[in-house]
Amino acid sequence: MEGKLISLCILTLLIVPAIIVNATENETKERDLLEIQNSTYTNELGEYKTINNNIKILIEEAPVSPTITGPNTINLYTTYTYSISSTDLQNDNVCYEIRFSDTPAIYSTDLYKSGESVSFHHTWSTYYKKSGPYYIYAKSIDSNGHESNWIEYKIDIPETENKYTIYLESILERLINNYPILEVLFDFKFFY
Repeated sequence: MEGKLISLCILTLLIVPAIIVNATENETKERDLLEIQNSTYTNELGEYKTINNNIKILIEEAPVSPTITGPNTINLYTTYTYSISSTDLQNDNVCYEIRFSDTPAIYSTDLYKSGESVSFHHTWSTYYKKSGPYYIYAKSIDSNGHESNWIEYKIDIPETENKYTIYLESILERLINNYPILEVLFDFKFFY
């Protein structure tokens, strides 16, 4: 029985360092540690034995996936305001990566307190996406670099709005391609 216990202790010592990720003496917070100081077992003769050990396991979790609120039926080329929030179980500060389906860019925010609601704005266009529903994709990242899963927030555009805008945009796009000076003269930035 003692041989099994020693094997278990050795196995634990081999596995625990793999569990403790990015943990140094200065980085660990008391609330993030699971500490096992002594283990008691009964041997084959029924005697209680205590093993003195000091195992610390750092518990780190990713923040909760963010929640987005705001209008989900929109008109193109109108600026809308959305809010995003997420909580972190260790109460670490949280930042966000946000991507809109009508642009290839990914936007990153500053760090905010866990649970704090953050507003952002977006003007929807058809430059990169010509039809179908639009989406906001977002994930939260805590101050220790732990990331949530990506979530998506669906945006609908009325069909009549979409057809009219695509037609108008294609005309403007052809004009700008044929006469590049128009972009400079009228400062057409809605394509970017």
